[in-house]
Amino acid sequence: MSNDDPMLACEPITLSDGFVMDAFVDRPQAAPKATVLLLSPIFGVDTSFARTARAWSDAGYTAVAPDYFARVFPGVIAHSEEGFRLAIGRVKAVDRDRQLSDLREIGMHFGNGAPLFLAGYCAGGEPALKLMLEGFGDGCVIFHAARLGLYADRLASISDPLDIHFGGEDTMVPPEEVERVREGSIHNGNIRITVHPGAVHGFTQSASRNYQEAAATASFAAARSFLDAALTG
Repeated sequence: MSNDDPMLACEPITLSDGFVMDAFVDRPQAAPKATVLLLSPIFGVDTSFARTARAWSDAGYTAVAPDYFARVFPGVIAHSEEGFRLAIGRVKAVDRDRQLSDLREIGMHFGNGAPLFLAGYCAGGEPALKLMLEGFGDGCVIFHAARLGLYADRLASISDPLDIHFGGEDTMVPPEEVERVREGSIHNGNIRITVHPGAVHGFTQSASRNYQEAAATASFAAARSFLDAALTG
């Protein structure tokens, strides 16, 4: 970690069943436009994802990144071969219904009745989409997430803005899955899909070996403008 890396405030939240989950928060200097509930990749809220949170707060949003795998085991997992194995195990072991319930509670706590958006990265994309399909949140942006094709036949029902960014060379999200998502949303004007040529899985995360600055910068700028427009539309 360098001296320039952001330090997010850790604000533990006691959930309805008594479980305490850390939420890492970064607030803008001026009054926030809205809150963005950030769902991290499988490695957790690490230095790389703290930079993602800082980018959102710099754009005028209160950025909230919960440790949403904490019920399995909490904290950050290293970007390594062993770390990847541990992280995949954590994802597989999570109670997905409980996870969604936790995220709703945290979102309502920090949103406090004001506009609340979701932002899902990698493994965070699927729960973000599931919350959208339940009508939770005022809009959503998703980056390089797998498994979205499982919900293609339900995308027509989404009534809030949804912006999805895929990598054109993402081997974890093959072209046929992107096409399923595109076909499922083709008649829904609330959904925008962008495929970034040459981008691979995890392209937004600066700690990842797959980080690609051009695609990361372009996708964030597009997503930020998308949510700004949702607030004024």
